[in-house]
Amino acid sequence: MDAAMDLQGRFSIFKKSGFERLWRDARLVKLHPPNNALTMEFVGKTALGVNPDESPRWG
Repeated sequence: MDAAMDLQGRFSIFKKSGFERLWRDARLVKLHPPNNALTMEFVGKTALGVNPDESPRWG
């Protein structure tokens, strides 16, 4: 994200660019881990060799 922001230049810090939101969201991922259900689903599918993106997710 830092390299992409360097390429965008000053304009990337403004909301009009749309990139500001992407940069902020990428940084906030560290602060907002997934909930317990998503974590258990990912661990279970990974342990069973199932693609985590495969449907149905629940049910």
